[in-house]
Amino acid sequence: MDLQHGLIQIPYFNADSQVCWKNYRIAALAFHIGQTARSGHWRAALFHCSRWFVYDDGKLPEQMSELTIDIQRQVNLIWLIDAELDRTPLATTAAAAATA
Repeated sequence: MDLQHGLIQIPYFNADSQVCWKNYRIAALAFHIGQTARSGHWRAALFHCSRWFVYDDGKLPEQMSELTIDIQRQVNLIWLIDAELDRTPLATTAAAAATA
């Protein structure tokens, strides 16, 4: 997983039972800050124009070039876009970064 460029590869089996890899672009993620699922606080981060926008209730998003280790450890949910089907301007930038 390359959080700096918002990319992830996920393995799958093809029709011949061989392991293949599929590329996805990370669109957003949700993470939880707290000791238990019943206490703490949920936050979200969106990846746009090679930057992370970390959202919290009622505040402007904090911009980050990379997610902190604490955030990365607390990710619970990731929204993905198939890199082959992605036609957004970011897709071109992300594809170039993945092949570099």
